[in-house]
Amino acid sequence: MWFFSKEQKESLPADSPVINVHIQHSADLSPIEVEKSFRLALVFFNKHYPTYKFKAFVCYSWLLYSKNKNLLAENSNILKFAENFTIISEVQDQEQALESIYGKSNIAKDYYPMDTSLQRMAFLNLNYLGYACGIIAIEAYVISLSYP
Repeated sequence: MWFFSKEQKESLPADSPVINVHIQHSADLSPIEVEKSFRLALVFFNKHYPTYKFKAFVCYSWLLYSKNKNLLAENSNILKFAENFTIISEVQDQEQALESIYGKSNIAKDYYPMDTSLQRMAFLNLNYLGYACGIIAIEAYVISLSYP
C-alpha cells in the first residue's frame, strides 16, 4: 500500500489533469527518442484537448525504481529515462518488473529466459526489483526545453 506525504500530494493536487506515460516493450529509451516522445505528446494533447491544462506526465513503472541504480550501468538508457522523473513513491515488488523483463511474472525461476543481459541481471538480483511512481511537471519541462 502506498502512502503519500503532504508534500507529495501538494506536488500534484487532486483533480490535476495528467498525461499517463506508457512504455511499450522494446521501446527506444535513448534520451533523444524519449524527448521526442514527450514533445510529440505535448503537441498531441494540446491539439486534441485544448481545454485541459495538463500538469504533469505520470508514470508507474519498474523502470523508475531507485534500486535499478545498483544493477544497471551508469550510462544505461533505463537510468537516463528515470532521471526525467521526480519519484513520489516506490514499492519493492517484483511482479511488474518480471512481467516486463520476461513477458510474464508467474513462471518458475528455473524457466526464466536468459537471452539478454537485462534478463540475466534480474534473475541474479530479484530482491532489487520494484516499481515507482514518478512525475514530470509539464510547466518546468517546457521551460527546460527552452534552454540548451
